[in-house]
Amino acid sequence: MRTRDSTDAVWLARGAIQTGSMSPEQTVAAVRAYVGAFLDANLQGRPLDALLARPSLNYPDATVGGP
Repeated sequence: MRTRDSTDAVWLARGAIQTGSMSPEQTVAAVRAYVGAFLDANLQGRPLDALLARPSLNYPDATVGGP
């Protein structure tokens, strides 16, 4: 997943971190959602969440990418 930042800096340096059109709250929510979906699929063997398969309307500036 790519947002401009996935750390607490979106809160600590509010305005200094670029989050695209998403607010700091949306950025943190996106990080939580993507990490949760990844862990569910890879550690619990659940089916791949649509969040990891295609762009999300809820998180327009977040993308999933590989190495």
